[in-house]
Amino acid sequence: MPYDRQFTDEQIRGIAEWQEVIGVVFDVWILTPDFDEVRLGNSRTSLATVVAHMDHICQMSGSARHAANGTDLDGGYGWEQSPHDLDTTADFQKIPAILAQRGYSPDDIAGIMHGNWIGLLRRAWR
Repeated sequence: MPYDRQFTDEQIRGIAEWQEVIGVVFDVWILTPDFDEVRLGNSRTSLATVVAHMDHICQMSGSARHAANGTDLDGGYGWEQSPHDLDTTADFQKIPAILAQRGYSPDDIAGIMHGNWIGLLRRAWR
C-alpha cells in the first residue's frame, strides 16, 4: 500500500525474523489503495479486505504467527472510515469464517484473532 503506515514486503519479513507481530488496522484509508472518502466512502472496503492484508503478512512472513487484529478503533474515526460490513464490534466474529475460507487452520485463526498478541506479550514479559 502506498501510505506511510504500511510495511514493505521486506519490512514484513524483517519483523517476522524478529518473531514480532503486525496488527492490521481497520481504517479504510490504509486498507484501500486510492481511497477517496468523498467519492467512494467505505464502499470498497470490507472485512474481507482486512483479511487480505492479514493473509499478505502471513504469505510474506511464511507463517500465520506474525499477523493479528490491530483494529485502530480507538475513537479517532467513525463508521465512514471503517469496513462497510463492520457495524459493531460483534462483527469481528465474521473474521474467523473469512480466514477459514482462505484455508487457515483453527489454530492459525486463533493466533490471528488473539493468540499472536498473547505470545508476543509473554515473550516480552519474560
